[in-house]
Amino acid sequence: DKNVVKAHITPLTLINKIKRITIIRDNKGFNLKKIKYIYPKRKAFSSFKKFFLLLREGIKKKNDIIISFYLIPHGINSIFIGKIIKRKVVVCLIGTDLNIHLKRPYAKILFYVLKKADYITVTGKKSKEFLLKNGFKKEKVLILPNAININKFKPREKTKLQKEPKKKEPPDADTLRKLF
Repeated sequence: DKNVVKAHITPLTLINKIKRITIIRDNKGFNLKKIKYIYPKRKAFSSFKKFFLLLREGIKKKNDIIISFYLIPHGINSIFIGKIIKRKVVVCLIGTDLNIHLKRPYAKILFYVLKKADYITVTGKKSKEFLLKNGFKKEKVLILPNAININKFKPREKTKLQKEPKKKEPPDADTLRKLF
């Protein structure tokens, strides 16, 4: 998703030490300074192709680190490639990874592979606690909240509904729509 790239990668482009960021994804994303996109020309076998694009890029360009968003397939691909080309790997987990994949019958395999990452980022305390309870080392799991564009999103004045004491029943859908 282009918004994920923009929200998570843009702050990295502002770091002077970072000269180039290569992103391997399904298609080209936003034009951002320092960003190069690599993507399969045809969609068939996309995950398989991205694995080899990452391998080729890692060998050819000697990148310092591999950062992956989403566990399946990108995180798994990145971990394997990182081991092959001897680079550090950061896997950024999101809700789908934690709430669906890591609670399925195949989760043991994913946990085994994920523990091979050098670092794992999660968006909050509960996610970190979940991983720690499943045997991950505290120093490898980092909380990195989702980025918010403060130029676009500003705090609002409290509405009458927000100032009222909380009711036991949530407001109806029409009231919720008026708040946004």
